[in-house]
This record gives sequence, structure tokens and C-alpha cells, in this order.
Amino acid sequence: MVSAVNGAENYLSPPVPNLIPGIEAPGNPLPVTLVSFTAKPSGAQVGIRWETASETNNKQFEVERSRDSRTFETILTRAGKGTTNATTVYNEVDRRPLNGLSYYRLKQVDLDGKTSYSSIISVSFLKAGEVKMYPNPVTDQLTITMDGGTEGVTATITDLAGRTVQTQQLRADGKLSTTNLKVGTYLVTVGNGKAVATRRIVKQ
Repeated sequence: MVSAVNGAENYLSPPVPNLIPGIEAPGNPLPVTLVSFTAKPSGAQVGIRWETASETNNKQFEVERSRDSRTFETILTRAGKGTTNATTVYNEVDRRPLNGLSYYRLKQVDLDGKTSYSSIISVSFLKAGEVKMYPNPVTDQLTITMDGGTEGVTATITDLAGRTVQTQQLRADGKLSTTNLKVGTYLVTVGNGKAVATRRIVKQ
């Protein structure tokens, strides 16, 4: 699942009703007016895009990534435009994304060294070959494992006709109850959008 910033809103501004949640404001003048900041799975990578309406004394941007939304590391740096009133679009790629649920934010650095942050967005990225489900056949409870953990990942069970019979957000232990399923064959899909992995399981 990807949470995107929608609409043009002031980036790094003092608190106002339309302020994007999570932004820390260093004061005036506004160093950057951020129109959008998104991160989306694209094949084996995560595409990262942001757009600015204007920049003032902007040295650079740093894209930061986190497993837990609290501790972040810088994964790439992109030079800013200094001062400009023109719209600028930045496109970057996380070539080695974390498996499972991860978080991204944009750090902006002024020429004088002051820093500010965008709101945090989440990305669900799955490397299908690293997703395991057992036991199979299953009786009461299926365990799902993946590199990076299962906490917050959505699991959906469908029958062979494509009808959804159960949806559950997984905890860290990756346990998925199958007690309510009738005997038969099902498809279990974890993830959202293009970032999914599907396995066929048999309920005894």
C-alpha cells in the first residue's frame, strides 16, 4: 500500500489548516513548496517521485527509508535547484528496496545547513520468491514468512472462482487463521497492487 500526498500544499511552512502532517518547519522564508511526494513499487525497484512549485536556497534533497517509521537512513541524495520559481520534477529509484512494509520520507537541506522533512509514506514491496506459506495442506492456521517481516501486510484468501472469502492484516508472527474455510483449494495473496505474491494452499 502506498500513501501519497495529494494536492499542492505548502512544504515546510508554519502550522496552517492545510499543512501536510509530520512536517517540521524551520521558519521563514519557505525553502520549498512541495506539490507531491510518492513512492511506488515498479518491478524489482521502488520508483520515487516528488515535485516542487518553488525553491529558495535549496541545497539538496535526501530520500530516507525506514523499516519501523522511526529510525531512518539516507538511501540517495539529489541536488536542489537553489532558488527558482519554476516547477521541478524529481525522479529517483530505490534499487534495493526492503521486502515487506517500509517507509519513506524526504529530507530537505538549505544552503545554510537547516533541514526539514516531508510527511512519511508507506510502501508494501514483495519479492515473491522470498514469501513462504506453511503447512500446506493446512488445518487451522497458516504461517506466512517473508524477508523483512509480515507486520502490517495484507493477506487475502480467494477461492478458485476468484471470490474473496477472507482478508486479514498480518501481525509480526505471520499467522493466518483458516478455521472458517471449507475443505478445498484456495489462493492466498499477500501484499497490495503490483507488490503481491500468491500461493495455492489446500485446506483439510
